[in-house]
Amino acid sequence: MLRFSPCLTSRFRIQGKHFLFIERTSQLHRELVPIQMWLVYLLNGYERIPGKVMGVILVAVYMVFKGRSLIARGKAFKTACEKLMQSRVRRKKFEVPSQ
Repeated sequence: MLRFSPCLTSRFRIQGKHFLFIERTSQLHRELVPIQMWLVYLLNGYERIPGKVMGVILVAVYMVFKGRSLIARGKAFKTACEKLMQSRVRRKKFEVPSQ
């Protein structure tokens, strides 16, 4: 039977929080990157007036759906940041000052 010491398990927990932060940052970045490309495509893809109106309508619909997704990713990112900062505060609390 393998037993983990509290120090060893807390190290794994802190690493997990770092990985969670990195993953949420990556997901938020992947969510934000294609927005500009799609806006340019939808707005400049048409040359006549009815096409421009259709482009504006498509951009509005795209932003509504993308906004809902961004809010969810932003909340997940905020939670990951809070967990990471909590682990840092706890670790500093229990550190022994070196002399």
